Amino acid sequence: MSTSNNRYNNEIQVNWSNNTNKLCSIHKLSYEKLIKLIKINNLVDITSLSLSDRSIEKIEDMNNMPNLRRLDISKNNITRLNGLNTLPALSMLNVSSNELQSDGALEELRYLQNCRTLNIGFNPKIKHIRSHVIKPLGTLQVLIANDCGLTKISFLK
Repeated sequence: MSTSNNRYNNEIQVNWSNNTNKLCSIHKLSYEKLIKLIKINNLVDITSLSLSDRSIEKIEDMNNMPNLRRLDISKNNITRLNGLNTLPALSMLNVSSNELQSDGALEELRYLQNCRTLNIGFNPKIKHIRSHVIKPLGTLQVLIANDCGLTKISFLK
């Protein structure tokens, strides 16, 4: 695994090799597991993290990552969004191709008030996005919801 540092960004690029198959599956994502997987002591400065296609089933917590702006947890087995309320700087979230079970699985989105891009595509069990979840996202510019089962969007006129 490596960390690419530049003047503007501390972006994690996780390089999974065939010898680390047991590390590829995370199942329950937490801050402590991230420290062990990435092998650094402090995730505070990380601004971008991609954990796509890692068999994540549940987000336990994402504490101590106040500068995280981009999070890609697509292509996992997540059924409900949890633990995102501690990510105040998050501006891009990709949860496409998960197993979000219902409209209630999106309740945690209301805490992402700086979110500008949200991808919930390929989650066919999402039928409705409630306005009290979306309205706090005052900076939302892009909502990608292709191949969802959306039948009602009450926040659009």
